[in-house]
Amino acid sequence: MAWSKLKTIIIILLAAVDLLLAGLALHLHEQTRQQHLAAQADLAALFAADDIAFEPATLPDENGLLLPCSTTRNADAEQTAAAALLGSVTETSFTVGTRTFTSDRGAAVFSADGSFTITPVDGAVPLSGTAARQAERWLRDMGLEAVLTDTEETEEMLRLTYTQTVEDQPVFACTVDFLFSSDALLSCSGRCFLGELQPYGIETNLSLSTLLLRFRNDVTGSGDLCSAITALDYGYRAPAAYGGSLSPVLRVRTNIGDYFVDLSTAALERAVV
Repeated sequence: MAWSKLKTIIIILLAAVDLLLAGLALHLHEQTRQQHLAAQADLAALFAADDIAFEPATLPDENGLLLPCSTTRNADAEQTAAAALLGSVTETSFTVGTRTFTSDRGAAVFSADGSFTITPVDGAVPLSGTAARQAERWLRDMGLEAVLTDTEETEEMLRLTYTQTVEDQPVFACTVDFLFSSDALLSCSGRCFLGELQPYGIETNLSLSTLLLRFRNDVTGSGDLCSAITALDYGYRAPAAYGGSLSPVLRVRTNIGDYFVDLSTAALERAVV
């Protein structure tokens, strides 16, 4: 057989194999999608049986492995955060877990629970460019990863609220507020955990279905009058103070408040308002 004919046959066979593999991949993808939809419908039916409204569209994607992160209070990190807005600062006091830095541009106070307030003197930190761009640059200089989650604007002021993130996942209840006048920063305050946040442990995150079933069982067993799940998202639960851990959780938002489900143990805790 001539080589040209043999080559043509080989090309046809390879093309046929490619088509078969592509068809198989599409079939498996569709099968997986149908199984996923069926599982979502089953979850919705279980919640409906307990009179809890739950839309499968609120389900987040299954997340990758999230590990707890240690938090260690670091004077250098706090000084860096203060200097990002106030220039060269000097530590002026440290009492009962509260550390204060000052400069000719203002003062910054940091507490052991992660809360802080940076207050410039009038006009000492002028606005350069847009408020959002300036705030994002300050956050980088402070050593913080954060995303804009809320904006409030009046004729007199603009407030931008950023939520701290770790590996693109939110740290719930850890936010930074920038308050601007028309031409300067008025204050920067909030609660966050500065410095290097080190992941640790070998925990295996449970599946989303397992977490939601545990939530359902615990909530219905406790007698909480939950009648609707409004949102679901992954993230980290902040500790009460430095020295604790950022714990990976699923946040379940409901008509009566938020719940946190630990990703590795499925332990349920209701958020304190």
